[in-house]
Amino acid sequence: MNGDLSEKAIKDYVKTGLWMEIDTTALSDNILVAKGFGTQNVGSPVAAAIQGNYAYTANYLTNSLVIMILLIIIIQYSKAIFQ
Repeated sequence: MNGDLSEKAIKDYVKTGLWMEIDTTALSDNILVAKGFGTQNVGSPVAAAIQGNYAYTANYLTNSLVIMILLIIIIQYSKAIFQ
């Protein structure tokens, strides 16, 4: 990728939800393209953030940018359930 991967570009990409139904044949030099799903052991993330109901961690490898997204599910009525 030859573009500047800014925080805004990553957030905009994640916000669209397009990573849920990706075209793994798409290639581009100037946009973020997900190439598939899998598991990745990230030993030392270079960034982490929590915003709203999502937690994000980011790291990079020699040939890829790794962005992990965790949906934080909050049960609003848990007090009523456990009382």
